[in-house]
Amino acid sequence: MKFKAIELNERSNIEVIKQCGLELLNEGIVGNSFIESCIERENHFPTGLPVDPPVAIPHTFDPSVKESSVCYARLKKPVTFKQMDTQVDDLAVEHVFCMALKDEHTYIDFLQKLILNIQSQNFIVQLSKCEPENLVDFLRENLSIY
Repeated sequence: MKFKAIELNERSNIEVIKQCGLELLNEGIVGNSFIESCIERENHFPTGLPVDPPVAIPHTFDPSVKESSVCYARLKKPVTFKQMDTQVDDLAVEHVFCMALKDEHTYIDFLQKLILNIQSQNFIVQLSKCEPENLVDFLRENLSIY
């Protein structure tokens, strides 16, 4: 599994998803259809999680995914994502894990590991304080599933 990490100063959840998708596209990890597919899914099935602090996990099962990957975006200012279970409540999100996963098995394994970590305040605190150049290593150490 491959990890990417970026810091963003975007104004909307769509802009954040686009930037994460472009990061994966520029690395050759996903094809052109991934970004629109991910945005479309977010519009119909929001991915904001009401943990403390809230995070978002935009993702899609797009055939253009060449390698299971996650682009983590640390936001300089909160961006609004709709809450997953209510689909109407707004969450101010500063941590986004955009997932490009090749299969459902990988999705389930990664999601379980991610949820366990984000439920720990310590994980998010460390993620918030991590130097930009160390983010990928931190993610790999804490979230790798294989």
